[in-house]
Amino acid sequence: MQRIGRERKEEPRSRTGRSAAPHCTSRSTSPFHPDLCFCINFLCVYSDGQDPIVQEVDVRHLSGDRWKRTLKRAYNVLGIIKLVRGYYVVYAAEVTLIGPLGPNSVRVFRIDRVALEPVHRARAARGAERKQERRLVKEIERHMSNGSFYFSPDADITRSLRAQALDKDENQFNRDFMWNYDIAQLFLRKPVLRQYVLPVICGYFGVEHFDIPAGDPTKSPKRITIALISRRGTGRVGVRFHSRGINSHGHVSNYVETEQVLVFGEYTCSYTIVRGSIPIYWEQPHSSNVQYYPKIQVNRNIARNLPAMQLHMEGVYKSYGGRITMVSLVDQDGPRESDLSASFGLHAYLLRAVMGEKADETFKYVAFDYHTHCKRPNYDEGIEKLLEDLWPELCRQGFSCFGPAGQTMSLQSGSFRVNCVDCLDRTNVVQSEIALLALVRQLGHLKLFHRKDMDKKASYLRSFM
Repeated sequence: MQRIGRERKEEPRSRTGRSAAPHCTSRSTSPFHPDLCFCINFLCVYSDGQDPIVQEVDVRHLSGDRWKRTLKRAYNVLGIIKLVRGYYVVYAAEVTLIGPLGPNSVRVFRIDRVALEPVHRARAARGAERKQERRLVKEIERHMSNGSFYFSPDADITRSLRAQALDKDENQFNRDFMWNYDIAQLFLRKPVLRQYVLPVICGYFGVEHFDIPAGDPTKSPKRITIALISRRGTGRVGVRFHSRGINSHGHVSNYVETEQVLVFGEYTCSYTIVRGSIPIYWEQPHSSNVQYYPKIQVNRNIARNLPAMQLHMEGVYKSYGGRITMVSLVDQDGPRESDLSASFGLHAYLLRAVMGEKADETFKYVAFDYHTHCKRPNYDEGIEKLLEDLWPELCRQGFSCFGPAGQTMSLQSGSFRVNCVDCLDRTNVVQSEIALLALVRQLGHLKLFHRKDMDKKASYLRSFM
């Protein structure tokens, strides 16, 4: 990985194809493509006193006060946001190259520093108002510079490879995972300005390369690339304990889509899995006396919970094109989580009754008390028991595979939806075990895993990990 954002040397070209100003430059040895480095000389953002105005124009040939504020350097414009005193352009000032990935060498960049540039004419303001404005600017820059935001100039990373294969329109960003969708509207509405704004995801993007020894010692090893992409949902955000459960729109807290991508030569395989808070109304309210583990409370009655849960499950089913297996890892006994676990199971049962025959093709519910079955030293025995139960669903789902020139060879149908209380530790472990099994099946499909009977039971495949 190489950090980019402070180099100056040769004069690149803007993303519109014209020469950029001297201060918008990058070092020739940098892997950063010069077309991505553009200058405000070809993108003018200003305010008419009420609303921001965005134009593609060379401001070096214009004069007047409204053209004085210029964006010095940007690797991606995230959008425009209105604060107390006016509008600001939000842009990526420093980035790090994470990719490239795949046969097409898709580049993905992590945003290391976000900056805000005012585009309004400063008006008279009280001291308190100026102080509030400075605090807001500082907080936004700090939050969006935490290293969890990513973008790509080469591909739409808001959508999985499966979703892109089903809809090849490059402008169909997934709003559920595009974190700058709302503030980018002024750019997205005009086709000529869309090139300046790239969709941003929040989560994680990592790439690793591995060599697999060939069966013949005289042959060189085979190089594979594995990428892990996590996309955090935008529907219901918030910090731990303060954001739990579901809302009336069917969005849940801690909703994350994780895609595992395997690249070998011209072939690319993808497997997607999701996590999310238990899809009913529940919370962990804080009192004045801070508790290490606030008491869980299930809110609202069945009549309010069922419609929201059905809306959520139908949305997940539609996104992944097949049956969704809900895997709940919450404790079924004990004072802390048992009520939440029982309520989840009851609502899943009632939802099946409400949906009738449609329920079988939409979702399946699996309850697994992780702390009981995987307590040391019985972890291996416990996790293998769960994987045996999930193995038929994994085989049923399959995975997405693409051949030369992006030819679609197979598409994943359905997914696992895993949760514990926080959707963190227990969820991480189980999702990792499922993903490893999916990876072994993909390696076998590409003839990189030389074992017969790839559809044998899960414990057999897990023994080779």
